[in-house]
Amino acid sequence: MLKYSLMVLFALVIASLTFMGMQHVINQPAVINQEKEPQHLVAFVDISFDQTETKCQAVTEEIRDLLNTPQTCNTAADCTFAHFGCPFGCRSVVNISNEQAIHNLVSYHNKVCQVRCNYRCKKDEIKRIPACIENLCRAIEAIDTDKAIDQFIEENHPFKQ
Repeated sequence: MLKYSLMVLFALVIASLTFMGMQHVINQPAVINQEKEPQHLVAFVDISFDQTETKCQAVTEEIRDLLNTPQTCNTAADCTFAHFGCPFGCRSVVNISNEQAIHNLVSYHNKVCQVRCNYRCKKDEIKRIPACIENLCRAIEAIDTDKAIDQFIEENHPFKQ
């Protein structure tokens, strides 16, 4: 109900400003009042835009903080790769128990921020796997053990010329 009331109030503000030939006031500070429009309406419009931008900045910072803070773990099974999309990156290593909460924040971010960006993630040149190292989730290079053994034997064979 409150959301509907705010939408109606916003529509009335725009209609009255347009009717009075003062639509330029929407993007100006509330100080511009030389044409005697109701100041509280202009302030309301400015505040509503500022609140959305503030929410967007807050949720963006929260997500980035979560992704930049190493996730704790006990075993490698606690860690996974997750893709949160633009603008948060392709393959983030997170604790499995935090993955859904971060996805929920990203969904909220996409709704509040109305930011649309699109990119494709490149395939990793080096195969990486999630691991738990010193109780922190990390991405490490996966080793092809057969290839590594063959390479070791070839390099260290006693009959190597």
